[in-house]
Amino acid sequence: MMLYPYPYPNPEVPISDAREFLKIYYGAQMRTRDVQGLTSRVETIVRGYEGRVDNQSSSSKYGSVSFAVPQSKFSAFREELESLVGKRFLTINISSQNLLSQKVSIEEQKKQADTNLANYKTERQKIVNSHTNTVSSLQSKIDKANSDLIALRAQTETPQITAQIKRISDDLAYQKRLLDNENANYKNQLSSADSNIKYAQDWQKAVQTQDKTLLENVATVTGSVSIQGISLWESVQ
Repeated sequence: MMLYPYPYPNPEVPISDAREFLKIYYGAQMRTRDVQGLTSRVETIVRGYEGRVDNQSSSSKYGSVSFAVPQSKFSAFREELESLVGKRFLTINISSQNLLSQKVSIEEQKKQADTNLANYKTERQKIVNSHTNTVSSLQSKIDKANSDLIALRAQTETPQITAQIKRISDDLAYQKRLLDNENANYKNQLSSADSNIKYAQDWQKAVQTQDKTLLENVATVTGSVSIQGISLWESVQ
């Protein structure tokens, strides 16, 4: 059973590679007198920006919403979300991680998979070419032996002719055995070559899936909003 040689260890990325694939995490804590109402409004805003609510809970004192929104809409989403309460009732925590090393690892895998596939295809073509030449050579000898036998059998039988017929017949049988062995070996070699090609093609697809998953991950901001109830006195203070 062949195993894909991935994931690669995250490589040390040189400073000359200035690309950024930032995965953003967002957290907000809000305080309000209407926990359930604010929780509902947060959910509405998430969905209004083509986001997804992953988890939600609320009571009279506590609420929370876990979500994911497209990074392309994150700035507008933040602006509206953070306008729900006054600044003194809002705490924001944002972190991000550059997934460049993972991206570089995937790119290295892709190069290796492409190289392997090209090599496997080249090897397969060599097997086909070698088989074609060998079969052509053997078939030429077989055809000549058959032609010589026809000519000899048309002649008057003599000890010398009989000996020639036997020698050519034996050689003909030998050449046929070689042809049978060549065809059997070719079938096995071709099957192995095709398996290698399929392996490399499957590896390519796996790498493409990894790349797509990483880009989709980067294009998604994940976060949560926790909501805490406060009394009228606290809000006035």
